[in-house]
Amino acid sequence: MVNILYNNSLAGIFVTFLAGTVLVFGFETPELNTIKLVWWSILAGLLIVRLTDFFYWRTRLQGTEFDGKWTLRRFIVGALVTAIMWSAYVLLTSQRVGVIELAFTIIIVAAMAGGSATVLASSRLAAIGYSSILLFPSSLVLILSSEHFQNLLGMLGLFFGVVMVISSDKTIKFTKNAIRLKNHNAILVEEMKKEKAEVGRINQELNQAYVKLHKINSSLEDEVFQRTEKIHQLSNLDPLTQLYNRNALTRALNGLLKESKEQDVPLAVLFIDLNGFKKINDALGHDVGDRVLKIITQRIIKEKENGNIGRWGGDEFVLALPGYTVEQAIKKAQHTIRTIEETISFDKNISLNVGASVGVAMSPMHSDDVMQLIQFADIAMYENKKSKQNMPVVFSEKLLQAAQQTEQWREGLSHAINRNELKLVYQPIISTNNSKIAGFEALLRWKFEGKQVSPIVFIPIAEQSSLIISIGAWVLRQACVDALRWSDSSDGTLSVNVSMVQLLHDEFMQTLDDVLRDTLFPPEKLLLEITESVFAESKDKVSSILKRIMERKVRVSIDDFGTGYSSLSQLQTLPFHVVKIDKTFIANIDEKGGAIIRAALYIARELGCKTVAEGIETKEQAMALNSMGVDYMQGFLYSKPKDIVELLEFIKEIDGAVRVVR
Repeated sequence: MVNILYNNSLAGIFVTFLAGTVLVFGFETPELNTIKLVWWSILAGLLIVRLTDFFYWRTRLQGTEFDGKWTLRRFIVGALVTAIMWSAYVLLTSQRVGVIELAFTIIIVAAMAGGSATVLASSRLAAIGYSSILLFPSSLVLILSSEHFQNLLGMLGLFFGVVMVISSDKTIKFTKNAIRLKNHNAILVEEMKKEKAEVGRINQELNQAYVKLHKINSSLEDEVFQRTEKIHQLSNLDPLTQLYNRNALTRALNGLLKESKEQDVPLAVLFIDLNGFKKINDALGHDVGDRVLKIITQRIIKEKENGNIGRWGGDEFVLALPGYTVEQAIKKAQHTIRTIEETISFDKNISLNVGASVGVAMSPMHSDDVMQLIQFADIAMYENKKSKQNMPVVFSEKLLQAAQQTEQWREGLSHAINRNELKLVYQPIISTNNSKIAGFEALLRWKFEGKQVSPIVFIPIAEQSSLIISIGAWVLRQACVDALRWSDSSDGTLSVNVSMVQLLHDEFMQTLDDVLRDTLFPPEKLLLEITESVFAESKDKVSSILKRIMERKVRVSIDDFGTGYSSLSQLQTLPFHVVKIDKTFIANIDEKGGAIIRAALYIARELGCKTVAEGIETKEQAMALNSMGVDYMQGFLYSKPKDIVELLEFIKEIDGAVRVVR
């Protein structure tokens, strides 16, 4: 519909301009010259806008999948405004011009109305609206005139307008039916082609079956063997990629390992995991994800040479290379990564990039057992993914020990709450205005098998295993319970860190409600700290969660500001109260950190937020931040994190303002 309208519009715009110019400058009516010139100028401006819109459609939209409804509305508005201009011209001049000029004007208006029935036939609103606006208002004015000839022209125009509406309606129906029929025919032709191809394929299969039937008497045993082999292949191949599935690959690797032992040559096993594939599945759908996997599969197949390759999991592949040394395996892994990372383009307007992490394990260097080799290569792959470097990682005993330690920590974390191994400590947040305590941040500590485990270590493990959901709920509840013990002696807020995994979990809001209800902790004193990385997730979901949090009068702080997503377009549309400047910038305040801090303070002020600087260790840092206008400060300069007992004593001792830690 839009294409038809725009294809017909250029001539209409030209004729409109020509007709308007002839009417304005072709007849001498001194008392109307000013009105005519103003009218002609507005008409010319309108036609320039429509002409610009036409060329925009011709150069930018035609032939693409553009927004048809919006473009159609834009065209209709331009056409109807043009009709209004013509109707206004008739209304303004009809009672003040001569018979010839009026007749000439009515002829032009009638001709345009007649042309609109065809030119605008693909839009009911445009066609009927255009002719109605042109004819009915001016006809009614002429009918009401005291001049007999104008009455006749008005009656004729009114009658012509009714005829044009009826004619336009029929033309519109015909045009729309033609459009539908054209597309329906195109679909039928496409279906006929597919059916023809299918018939050809079936005929080909029938011919092949016929040939097989003729041969079956002489080669029955061979036929049975081939059928059995095909069934075996189907049961051993991954249906999407046609690579070995896990079971078949394991058997094939056992065979390669046996041959390598007999020939006394090494065997390299590469475990390949795609980076960013989940985001493609989530954003573009599993159909696109499957197409990407097929393309990646073909690229990896080119790398296998005389080895074997299989699909180990969703986006995981295993490549076995007999006779490869460690150095050769690393080079092959590097080349495989580069091959996978090449841009994937399909459907004209879709271009994707997928990375890869690769781990390498060697036989007999690391193990003679297939499953163990794959496990070791998997461990090395995770180390590569964690390091976020483009260099494949070779398995080592150190990596195994680290993986075993991580697994011990993961297992320990699953029982940490029940075993009372978790503890909260609190670090004061100081107001720069009066040096008094403005709040406390709750920090989680874990003592496992008699040793303190750093939060930098165990928090990511908890997030990866989803244990952060239960641990985060415990932290929130325990912090609110502890905070009630100092609320009588301090009006400070309670800051609690919330993991991105925890925040986006479906049960988070229920957990928050349960804690506030059970502990009776004042929600206006609770401040939830979230990292910038959460803004890289679904904006709508994050915005909805933050709004629901604020409906409960709980405030929100952005933690580690400047180190994460840092999208101003996101920050200015999402609700939060506090910006917390990361300690890495504080540590470099004398260098580039100072400029970043000032920029963060400016952004925070523009967004109406308070600022907290963390990690302050020296008086010089505190003085510099105070001069920059930071609202609150936190760090060892004022106090180290303290457990609840120590904290209560600390609050009693300070008696008002905090100086520096002794």
